[in-house]
Amino acid sequence: MPNLFALTPYLAVAVVLLLLAAIAWRVDDWGRDWNTNHAELRADSHDPQLRPVRVAESPRKAADRLTAALAGRSDWSIVAPGQADDETSEVDRTSDEHVVPSGETVRLHLTHRTSVFRFVDDVLVTIQPDGEGSIIAASSQSRLGKGDLGQNPRNLRELVSILRSELSAYPKRGPTLS
Repeated sequence: MPNLFALTPYLAVAVVLLLLAAIAWRVDDWGRDWNTNHAELRADSHDPQLRPVRVAESPRKAADRLTAALAGRSDWSIVAPGQADDETSEVDRTSDEHVVPSGETVRLHLTHRTSVFRFVDDVLVTIQPDGEGSIIAASSQSRLGKGDLGQNPRNLRELVSILRSELSAYPKRGPTLS
């Protein structure tokens, strides 16, 4: 039987290599992910999942439906206006104090917490009227670090996926959930 103490350095090296491989596996864009800690939905994005979303609802109704969709997700929180502390920022999801109307435009401040290290990223959502519906734009910013290893684009892809599954398609005469 081999001596377990003699194998300890090899096990430590194996664990470190596995962690590095897991990090490398998550990196989507090697040129971006090491030195950028923010992302935004842009109409000219090469990735269709990173473009603003058009929906049939009014800005207020879209905000209400989005917050309801996020209510059951432990990794997403809604931040009350004027609060940025990640310990006290979650608000009662049944109240309207998370919605900041500006004319017809609605702004939401969300946070997304990563699954392993529990890092907090701020996600700002702007919902503007657009013809018979609304257009939803968002940005995601890491609170810590120089690079995000692709987490902020993943936050926005997840948000777009939630929007597409929970909100109605844009009216037929306009583009669908782009």
